[in-house]
This record gives sequence, C-alpha cells and structure tokens, in this order.
Amino acid sequence: MKKAEGAYLYDIDGHRYFDFLQAGGPTVLGSNPPSVREKVIELLQDGGPSTGLFHEYEYKLAKKICESIPSVELFRMFNSGSEACMAAIRVARLATGRKNIIKMGGAYHGWSDQLAYGIRLSGTWSAPISSSIPRNFFPTTWMPWSGPCV
Repeated sequence: MKKAEGAYLYDIDGHRYFDFLQAGGPTVLGSNPPSVREKVIELLQDGGPSTGLFHEYEYKLAKKICESIPSVELFRMFNSGSEACMAAIRVARLATGRKNIIKMGGAYHGWSDQLAYGIRLSGTWSAPISSSIPRNFFPTTWMPWSGPCV
C-alpha cells in the first residue's frame, strides 16, 4: 500500500480499496484525517517524536478516559497492542494467581510467542504462523474450540 486516507487504501498501482481492517481498530477516525494529521505535525515540530516519558497529551487523554468511564480508576497507555496484551496477561495472572489464559481463536492478539498461537496467514486455513514457535510456549494458552494446546 502506498497511501491511506479516510476509509480507503491505495496501492502503488493507483487502485483504491475499502480499508475494512483499519489497522486492527486503532484508526477509529479513519486513516489520515486532516485535523489529526495537522495536530501531529504541530506536535512533532514542537516537541519531537516520543521520548519514552509521559507527555502532556497522554495525561490529558488518561484524565478524559477516567472522567468519562467512572469505573476506570487507573489508565496506562502502551506502545503497541502486542505490549498491551502481554501486560494484561501479566496483571491478570498477578491478580488471580492463575497461569492459564483463553485466547479467541484466529484473532490477532500481538506477536508475543504465547499469543501467536493459532495465527494464520490471511486467507488461509493451512499451517498457522505459530508453527515456528516451540510448543512449550502454548500449554497455558487455550482457544475455546481447539482443545488442549500441548
């Protein structure tokens, strides 16, 4: 793909496609909306790219989420969905004292070894991508229709 704009993707040959994936969900405003693009450029010119430390807008977003959803007392942002899923598993295991997790089969939950279980190449139902990962990573990962993962 060469370009993403609104609800569309454009390939290097100029073909236009509806973008039903929307980067797996994070582009809820569509791809590359002008108002967001302009603000990102402004922030990059003012403060540069990520420092790895908290930024004023991260704080404002967290505060807005906590105000909008009263049951959310704490909020943490991550750099990727993979990282967020791995942290969620770690927190759940700490809170419950249990080691097993249930993963929605066929769904993408990031590239960590234990969550790659069951990921397949788009449009295929042949060998999963996870076939390159040692099987001992999967005993605590279960997909509802798959049976034991060992």
